[in-house]
Amino acid sequence: MWACRPAPPSAPDVASSGDSAAADVQAMDVAAMDASACIAAATAALSSVELELRLWDGEPAPRVEFAWPVAPECGALVSSAPWLEVTGTNATRTAQVDTSALRTGIHRAAIELRASDGSVLASKSATLRLFRPPATRDDRRVMVIGYDGARPDAVEAARTPVLDFLRRRAVQSFDARTQLAAQTVSAPGWMSTFTGVDPSRHRVVSNGEYAMRDSAHRTFVARAVDAGHRAVVSTAWEEVTTQIVETSLGATSVERNFGFDSFAARWLAQRARTGVERLYVQHLNAPDAAGHSTGFSLDNPRYIEAIESCDQNLGVLIDGVLARATVAREDWLFVLTTDHGGRGTTHGPLDDDNRRIWFVASGPSITPATIAAGASHMDTAPTVLDWLGVAIDSSWGLQGVSRAR
Repeated sequence: MWACRPAPPSAPDVASSGDSAAADVQAMDVAAMDASACIAAATAALSSVELELRLWDGEPAPRVEFAWPVAPECGALVSSAPWLEVTGTNATRTAQVDTSALRTGIHRAAIELRASDGSVLASKSATLRLFRPPATRDDRRVMVIGYDGARPDAVEAARTPVLDFLRRRAVQSFDARTQLAAQTVSAPGWMSTFTGVDPSRHRVVSNGEYAMRDSAHRTFVARAVDAGHRAVVSTAWEEVTTQIVETSLGATSVERNFGFDSFAARWLAQRARTGVERLYVQHLNAPDAAGHSTGFSLDNPRYIEAIESCDQNLGVLIDGVLARATVAREDWLFVLTTDHGGRGTTHGPLDDDNRRIWFVASGPSITPATIAAGASHMDTAPTVLDWLGVAIDSSWGLQGVSRAR
């Protein structure tokens, strides 16, 4: 254990003014050395503490224990916010979270080593992201996030703390399947995701070919607009906004954005932070790009890194929602899926490597469940519409199933 250096010997009773000045300088030097050592020891101890926390209502409040090899003379270890309490002995400390007085949102605090004069010698920031169900469920909103070309086995192998958090309160399947009637490529895959029907109905069967599209099978964006809702769509693959989501929908009904993943996600997060819309859609392209360049495989580090970059962008999007001034009274649903898998550096066949996908519907009001069988990305459209209270007409012929009510 590190300890402060002892104070220098007392000065003699009788000394010259020069001796006294020298003693004062020596004492100041020792005090400075002691403060430096306090800061170094506290900074090293606090650096090992993980205080980036995500919680759903009702989950156990975490306790984070950490070693504290810092002399008591250095100062007091305190929290800057009442929801984070620091307790323990000189050798060990515990950071205990108390969410009882907190609402849905992002909550920030710090653990600080404060000297006797109140100055902060070292600190560690803490962030808690908390979702609670709203008191009433009449203000429902949806965010749909699509990961292009993300195999479920690779998603489960990657480090995805934000998605892992969503999955703790979700209806989900990591053994879902794509549409059946066309190649497992992006245009038919995303068209089936947005319309809720197979390519045999919407008639988009390959990338870049939309002339045969049957416009009677409208996207969930269009059907939400028909019901009086506004939407925002942001994508890293431009065909989502120029071909798949109907261009007949005016800018007052649907705001559109196109850009690389991180830009597109930041843009949508900002819109979610302040927007009045009830439907937000984000398409992310990194997994598909990495798969085509280096391989669709959980053994490919670049492919895994691309999926992890999606998780970072997912965190940006969730933060945009949590930063809303009205979020505590809103009932949010997050729907995540992909359009296809892949093998080698390509995709397209109707085999398990290409057709096996994943589907997650998460939110504070969701009762967690695993979908036993039959899940599909075609479940996205009915799930979104059902959540928004849009009556689904049997004449639409939706082939997916609503997974969240």
